Amino acid sequence: MKAYLIDYLDRDFQDFVFAKTKESAEQKFLGGKSAFGSKLKYPDESNIRIERCKKLDNCEKLSKLQMAEKLITDFGWCWKTDGNEYDQINFDKQKFERDWDDRYWGIA
Repeated sequence: MKAYLIDYLDRDFQDFVFAKTKESAEQKFLGGKSAFGSKLKYPDESNIRIERCKKLDNCEKLSKLQMAEKLITDFGWCWKTDGNEYDQINFDKQKFERDWDDRYWGIA
């Protein structure tokens, strides 16, 4: 499925949605069905931008761990675990996988 990046223009936060069209991506996002459920955390929908993100197409099939690794290595996201912070510069796949717990999903 196609990936759409949700960019909060007034915050340092992004989310994403998998959908067939931009319109259905927006509907999913506004319905709280994004990867991180950020619509529920940040209900102000007036200052968002939705754009295609081809690098994430068909990634909805990845595990949460695999998706987090991709977001760090391909998109420069920063991910925090208990006592550790991972980014593109210090990313160590083995250490990250050892530290990983599904409860970290949504803390990016």
